[in-house]
Amino acid sequence: MNHDVSSLNLLSEWCNVEIDKFNLGLNEHGYRGLLSSKDIEEKETILLIPWKHVLGMRAARQLMDVESSKGRGMDDDDFLLHLIVVCQGLETRLWSCTMACAILSGLRYPLSAWSPYIACLPHDASNPNSEPALRRVHALTARQSVKQQAKRDNNNTKMSQEILNELRIVREKIMAAPRGNDNALVHVLLWNETELDDTNDAVLVQEVKDDQKWLQEVWEQLFNASRANDDEEDNNHEEHTPIISLQSWMWAHAIVRSRAIGLEKAPKKIMTMEYKGYTFHSKGVLIPIVDLINHDSSSRANAALEIRPEGVAVVSTKAINVGQEILFDYHPEATLSFLLRSYGFVDASSQQQRQILETLGGLVEVDIMVTSCCSTANMLQLVTSDYDESTGHLRLVIRDDSSSLQPDSSSLETWNRLHQLAACACFSLMESFDGTAAEHNNGGNSNSTAVSYRETTFRLLQRAWQDLSAVIMHTS
Repeated sequence: MNHDVSSLNLLSEWCNVEIDKFNLGLNEHGYRGLLSSKDIEEKETILLIPWKHVLGMRAARQLMDVESSKGRGMDDDDFLLHLIVVCQGLETRLWSCTMACAILSGLRYPLSAWSPYIACLPHDASNPNSEPALRRVHALTARQSVKQQAKRDNNNTKMSQEILNELRIVREKIMAAPRGNDNALVHVLLWNETELDDTNDAVLVQEVKDDQKWLQEVWEQLFNASRANDDEEDNNHEEHTPIISLQSWMWAHAIVRSRAIGLEKAPKKIMTMEYKGYTFHSKGVLIPIVDLINHDSSSRANAALEIRPEGVAVVSTKAINVGQEILFDYHPEATLSFLLRSYGFVDASSQQQRQILETLGGLVEVDIMVTSCCSTANMLQLVTSDYDESTGHLRLVIRDDSSSLQPDSSSLETWNRLHQLAACACFSLMESFDGTAAEHNNGGNSNSTAVSYRETTFRLLQRAWQDLSAVIMHTS
């Protein structure tokens, strides 16, 4: 083809931004990411996305309103009001659902205002309808892009037969080429019970199951129950088909959670939505191209976001060599479970790891932060401990390189006793995570992300137990 209709080119043409400093490729782990195509100096602007192409609450509502005005909305006279009622006015839930509905509106009706972005989203490998639907949007969007380029090149004159043939080839080639596994979405919202159990984290599993249950209940009220009632009123006893499937609903929420970026100082017009005198705030935004950048919280991170009057910029924090992957930290101080539940991955390679776990029936909570390389010279320290007499719940915070709590003659006994309790809690959890590893691995069908989560958690607990045991031996 003479016209490049790849994901990155579609997005850059739509956003009208230069992409000469990077390209979309596979990193060392086989995942899609942005790789530098030339040497980039420190503090250099890598990319700038204009505000009009940042999808927040207001833009999401506008997308839904436009589709509704064309008579092809969510089949409800006041869908947004229904959405607010179902979400009980809770901003986080309303934000997630509004953003998901906007994406689904664009997916249902290709060539919407945001179709170039939607066309490039990853598909749900567990849903056979997800990948063809996105491929169809990609094909139609690419066809429209070729047509517009041809009109510009020919000064809006009638297109030649050669251009018409290219339009046909563009569509046929995209529709005939299924997306690869590197463009498949991996997120805990889409996991089944067996895959969730592979994490061996009961607290995490329960949180995800609660999320899945709530989202299914919302889907029933928004897309399933109302249509069923309409069928009954019309005496139509044929089996009805919801306008949005449950699988697509889960996929849209997984997209929002895994790609959302928090912007504290973004313009109000981007982050807020007003409805009948009420103002609702975005908990995050979706930014084309920027959300193709992968996460890293270790020393490999080499970029950061910068808020500017004209848009969101990606700026290098250190020199980046040609071929090196562009990376930034999605959420500083995030726990392993937060990363998995929100973004769908485990930051197993980073030295900056953190995890919060519960044990002994929820009576002991261990918050572990590892911020330096494993070394006997940098033993973990017990930073704080909070005991609630009414519930019997004890929370222990353990951190590297901390001097906020050091033993002295007056507190040595208490300090040592708390260390011992923390070490016992870590050892108890460590046995649990390690004891089920062989059982899960022997199954042969373990979810690789869940296994990575379990193994990383085990290593973190092992480090904490070894260091705390050494401290106990040293002070006893």
